[in-house]
Amino acid sequence: MKKLNIIPALLLVVTVPVLMVISIISLKTDRSNDVNTSEGESYLAAMEKQDVKLVENGLRNPGQTNDSSEHVTGSTSGEDETTAPDREVFKLLEVDGFVGSNQKSYNPYGYDKDSAEELAERVESGELSLKELFKNTLFVGDSIMVGFADYKIANPGNVIAGVGAMMNPHLSNNIQTIVDYNPEVLFLHYGLNEMGEEEYFLEKFIKDLEEDIKELKDKLPYTKIVVVSLWPVKDAAIESQSRLARVPAYNEAIRKSCIKLGVAYNENSELFASNPDWYQKDGIHCIPTMYFKWLNELIKEMGLY
Repeated sequence: MKKLNIIPALLLVVTVPVLMVISIISLKTDRSNDVNTSEGESYLAAMEKQDVKLVENGLRNPGQTNDSSEHVTGSTSGEDETTAPDREVFKLLEVDGFVGSNQKSYNPYGYDKDSAEELAERVESGELSLKELFKNTLFVGDSIMVGFADYKIANPGNVIAGVGAMMNPHLSNNIQTIVDYNPEVLFLHYGLNEMGEEEYFLEKFIKDLEEDIKELKDKLPYTKIVVVSLWPVKDAAIESQSRLARVPAYNEAIRKSCIKLGVAYNENSELFASNPDWYQKDGIHCIPTMYFKWLNELIKEMGLY
């Protein structure tokens, strides 16, 4: 009889720990089913404070910002300019009858070259209109940019430019308008009207250019900013305005600033100089034919697609 009394005691010793383990497991399971909403609430609160335009651009161009360190250079020459594009030796344009520079375009924004070339072919064939292509683009600057509206290449609403416009104050006065528009691509062209033979004119121009671009980058981090070089000018233009002989010096300084700030620089001087008949009588501006030819190259070099 005494041996039989030991069995209930042993059962009790074994059962209690088992029940304790089951209880702990059950408690953990119940807790795992509780939804932790703190992270979601924090995310929604942060989203409410986000600039809607930045969020929209982030969705439109995932992974793209104006920080050039995040992108692979898109150079049509096939060379990787991310190594040291600023070390490239400056070259003058060597075409009779013209004064200009002969630099490579610089593009810090990553893009697919095949897609850009395919788009250029669609534009050239007439399958896609330039107005449609540039519907989210702004052309800002002087009379060179006015041509996009006058020649009906872009819609008037996509052009903020004026004949004789100088960067200071034209660009700074229109920065808020540009920011409100929130373009995918922003083309800038200034320098001809504020050009002077003395060096301080160039120094002041570059200082203002860099200040304005820094502000634009800060307010439009997802916009591709492309600074257009000063086109080559004919000798006849320099005969009437000797200051225009400074075009090469301005382009050299502009390109260096673009690389420094991480924005694109577009130059197609050889294309322009090889088509002298497409220039206006003033030897500075060009007829619509030149714009269309130039844009075809610009699409491929700047990665528009």
